[in-house]
Amino acid sequence: MSLSIALASSRRAKRRALDTVRLTKPQRLFVSDSATQVLWRDGNQVGKSFALAYDIVHRCRGTHPYVNVRKPPISVLVISVSHEQMVPLHEKIWDLAPKDEISPDSYFTPGRGISGKPPRLVFTTGPGAGSVIHFATYKQGSTRIAGGTYDLVICDEPPVESLYGEVKPRVFRRRGLIRICMTPTPDMPDQTWLREIVEADGIVEHNYGLTEEACWPEGALVPWLRQDEIDEYASGLLEIEREMRMNGAWEPVVSGRWLTGFDESNISTKRPPAGALLGVGIDHGMVQRGKQAMVLAAFVGVNTERPTAYYLDEYVASGFTTPEQDAAAILTMLRRNGLSYDDIDYWVGDRPMRSMRHETRKSNATLRAELALKLDRPRERTEIIHIPKKFDGSVIYGFRLMNTLCERRDAEGMPHAFFHPQCEQLIEAARRFAGDSRDPHKDVLDAARYITERFIKPRSNAPRLVAHY
Repeated sequence: MSLSIALASSRRAKRRALDTVRLTKPQRLFVSDSATQVLWRDGNQVGKSFALAYDIVHRCRGTHPYVNVRKPPISVLVISVSHEQMVPLHEKIWDLAPKDEISPDSYFTPGRGISGKPPRLVFTTGPGAGSVIHFATYKQGSTRIAGGTYDLVICDEPPVESLYGEVKPRVFRRRGLIRICMTPTPDMPDQTWLREIVEADGIVEHNYGLTEEACWPEGALVPWLRQDEIDEYASGLLEIEREMRMNGAWEPVVSGRWLTGFDESNISTKRPPAGALLGVGIDHGMVQRGKQAMVLAAFVGVNTERPTAYYLDEYVASGFTTPEQDAAAILTMLRRNGLSYDDIDYWVGDRPMRSMRHETRKSNATLRAELALKLDRPRERTEIIHIPKKFDGSVIYGFRLMNTLCERRDAEGMPHAFFHPQCEQLIEAARRFAGDSRDPHKDVLDAARYITERFIKPRSNAPRLVAHY
């Protein structure tokens, strides 16, 4: 009997997750705020998205436990940077929405979010019958929401000023609400306009910081993130972004070089053990047009929580080079390290670059073709040189991985990133690069981070910061 009760309880919890929620104090204070416009600007993983999902579903059903809400049905608009970046919020909304009240035409696909044309979640039965949650992206522009009338508009992540200007009229007729949740980042759209509205008391603001207390649901036995996990996450962040990602600071900290975890102990002739994965990262000279930079690296423990990187060698051209010269330089670099072309497990190179002055186009395809000629083999028998993944914040993401590897030490005090002394320019760049995209040091660092991103996964460089609530 007790087992059947437990199973029934488990099934109900999955079907009616909304009934089992325990909020943290910051989440409760946010969803309890009845102001017309509310901003929650805070660090990562404080639970902003879950609080948004909780607030949205309760308002759609008219069952909000903390504030008086409009009688359903209501119309909600959720906007974010892209559908891909909205998937985590979609998942939280789907988990909380009672499944027996949702239209069978509304469904959730892992990795893709709430589907439909256009994507939306429709309540067909229960207290929220008739309520609809619509989804749009900043990339679609103001035309996507023009003409709509909503009771609640959610901006998930920093909005652009022009879109915010379009949002306000959408809630005017129904005297609706606007909610914004964001963690500032160094590469976000300019938020001066939003900060000025907040400072003029035009928007009520919430801010708490990423602490163990802020991650502890009221009445729960444990937090979803312990302080030691939070501290480890913080240590892996670049100094320029730390205050933003920990406390939601408006501005990045400009304080010198980015790889603050790098010091002289990272410089070593230590070689990787047998079985290490080998890769070559290539930058086609995006800062100094046509000046090629390449880094040979090895990685061990890539499927563990404590991987190690070995930056073994580099080639940085003294000036403009042709693809033929670059191919020859790669093979020379491999030979002086006792390696052949076929020893390399993965190749990654930046997007194409064209030098109008030299009438030459640098690209992965042309470099691969030259390598095939040098190796005297068909192009099809050479490895593809992959393009690194690019996304908002990808530069900081890659440097953060490298910085964490540089800073981390094992039980014997050994670092998890080794730079061979023959990587002279890479070492100099690690010592000096301070974030200027025009800095000549950036090219060789980019080559190193491209191959680091390929082998080192986020879970290996920071606590698994999954927002449970």
